[in-house]
Amino acid sequence: QRAFATSQAQFSTPTLAPGGAHQFTPSAKHTHTPALLGAPLPSDQYNMVVRSLSRLSEGVTDTRKRDDVHKRLQELYEKAQTGMLSARCAEKLLQFCQACDNNDFASAKKLHVDLSACDWEHNKNWLLGVKRLLP
Repeated sequence: QRAFATSQAQFSTPTLAPGGAHQFTPSAKHTHTPALLGAPLPSDQYNMVVRSLSRLSEGVTDTRKRDDVHKRLQELYEKAQTGMLSARCAEKLLQFCQACDNNDFASAKKLHVDLSACDWEHNKNWLLGVKRLLP
């Protein structure tokens, strides 16, 4: 029998990097490094995702809900910066953010369903946080 140790990483807020880019910095070491699923998002795309989701999260007034969403988004930001999102998922995420930026929440909800269909087991935690942002 094998025992598997698990730990939950704690995340800090994305910080501003040179050139205005947000940069994710984990505040605790991970116990393992999963295989890369895709390439890290380019900084302009990453910044668009952070801006879009940050704008949506401003509408969350319940403190507990906001804290939970924030924690889940931190996981997304880390995965986006470290290549832990598949190319298909990253593309759908960008489309989702563009729809939200255009206040097209009907399309955003459909794109969330599409996002949920790609790599669910790997992304379910942050997908729940993103869904909670939708009006």
